[in-house]
Order: sequence, then structure tokens, then C-alpha cells
Amino acid sequence: MATRLDRFEADSEWTKASPGTLLARRERRQPRQVPEPQWVAEDRLSPLWVQGTPGRAVGGLVCSSAILPPPSRYAVRVAHEDSGSSELVAYVMGDETQLEALDGAEVVVDGTVWWLRGASAPVVEAQSLRRIR
Repeated sequence: MATRLDRFEADSEWTKASPGTLLARRERRQPRQVPEPQWVAEDRLSPLWVQGTPGRAVGGLVCSSAILPPPSRYAVRVAHEDSGSSELVAYVMGDETQLEALDGAEVVVDGTVWWLRGASAPVVEAQSLRRIR
């Protein structure tokens, strides 16, 4: 079963990320002031989550504008072999050329995590994107 969100304290936990996992840092003190992303209106950011935290999503990168609503055509998903279904881990924003080149690959996406109102998963604004298979 995929883990949607694992919160953790130690940096060593980053290495334990497995496919279908989104890791996001827990704030130890007051949330830091982070400039809001230009690709989303301020009123679309969810007040329920701390915004702009570092995070990592691991899973299969897929592109499908027909299935995935904005803010991104790309998402990290994890497949469940026993049921033949897949689960959305996070949407991914980043360099379109790099995302297109890795479409269909198992990836690790490191970046800034944003939570949008009404979205079924968070958005990771990719600063680092690499293939793992």
C-alpha cells in the first residue's frame, strides 16, 4: 500500500523513500516565509498545510492531460500490481523538456511542496529530478 505522506525529523529518512512515497519536512518552529509560486494564485493555496516545505516524491512519472487536471500535466504515481490500479502521489511542476524525457520512468523528484485547495495530491515544484530505473 502506498504511503501518501510520511513526516520525519532526521535527514537520514530521505534515503528510506520508496516508490509511492511523498516525504515532506515537518516545521519545528514557526513556518518560514517562502515566496509563493508564480504559477498559482494565492487564494488556491490550502490554509490547512504549511506551504513551501522541502519534499521528495518517488514513483512512476506519467503525463496525461486528459486524466490530470491543472496545475500540471505530469504526476508521480505508484502502481499496485495486485489490483492493477495506480495511486497519485504528487503532481510535478518543472522543466517541460526534462519531464517529457522522463515520462514513463521511475523517478525521484526533490523540490518544494505546495498544497492546493481541492487538489487530490500536493504539487512538488521540482528542483532535482532523476531516474531510478
